[in-house]
Amino acid sequence: MMRALILLYLAIVSVQLFCQQLPTSTHYLLNRFAFNPAFAGIKPCSEFTLGNKQQWAGMNGAPTTAYANYHNRWNKKDKYPDAIHGYGIGLAADQIGFESRTFVRFAYAYHLKVLKNYRLSFGIYAGLQDYSFNLQEVNLPDKNIDPAIGNETNRSLIAPEVSPGMFFYGKNYFIGLSSFQIFPTRMYRIGTNQQRLAAHYFLMSGYRFRGQKIDYLPSFLMSFTPFAPPTVDFSLLIEYDQKVGLILGSKYLNSAYVCLNLNVGKKLTLGYAYEYALNEINRTNPSTNELVLSFSKCYRRDRTPKFFCPAYQ
Repeated sequence: MMRALILLYLAIVSVQLFCQQLPTSTHYLLNRFAFNPAFAGIKPCSEFTLGNKQQWAGMNGAPTTAYANYHNRWNKKDKYPDAIHGYGIGLAADQIGFESRTFVRFAYAYHLKVLKNYRLSFGIYAGLQDYSFNLQEVNLPDKNIDPAIGNETNRSLIAPEVSPGMFFYGKNYFIGLSSFQIFPTRMYRIGTNQQRLAAHYFLMSGYRFRGQKIDYLPSFLMSFTPFAPPTVDFSLLIEYDQKVGLILGSKYLNSAYVCLNLNVGKKLTLGYAYEYALNEINRTNPSTNELVLSFSKCYRRDRTPKFFCPAYQ
């Protein structure tokens, strides 16, 4: 009976790993550069973001994610450039039970002015990911019953990654599309020769309604991959005087979350997200927590900014 339960668990985990091979972020509104390389250089100054997410708190082997992102632009001295060249770097470490992944990505983005106060940017990530499997953590009476495990203790795979993205934005509206792992790398060192890294796609959009003191930003993030159902985050940001922001959201009705943003001074933003599972997982470990620290040299308090992006103003 115990062996059957363990095999069932491994089957469920393997399906989840196939469908969710990339780190996730509840607080995606403060971590958008991680989802689309075309964000690089969207601000006329540098931005540095640190984050940590603890999913299903208290569960042994639950997913944990740590990330660090930096992006800037080369021609930031130009107040009204016709073209913008952005660059950045993204680091992420993801741990799920006996599986761990480390990502290193370098980004370049080109922003082209297409209409008055509207720009279209094209970006690309290029980097590596280290995919490792600690087989010592797999507790089976006889590991030879699974050909993906055998008698080995550790397996790892280093694979290149090229991920493009595009982003269209104006004063109040933005929409972006990006894709990751577009090359179906065969995971010959992990699992069986039939397993591949699946392509992932992200579609993000939102619209900012501006007021005298309070702004509203409804948005969504859709993630999908072939042969798996998509997931959609719907959220509403309510921001007061660019000082305090409250986000209410839901992930495809499987969870509900609330995020709080505090702008400390003019350059630092502290973000916290609490997510509560609404599906079967809430019987054991329903809580997910994420902390985000974002530092930007751009001043926020100017109500008539010299650059326009509803994602950040």
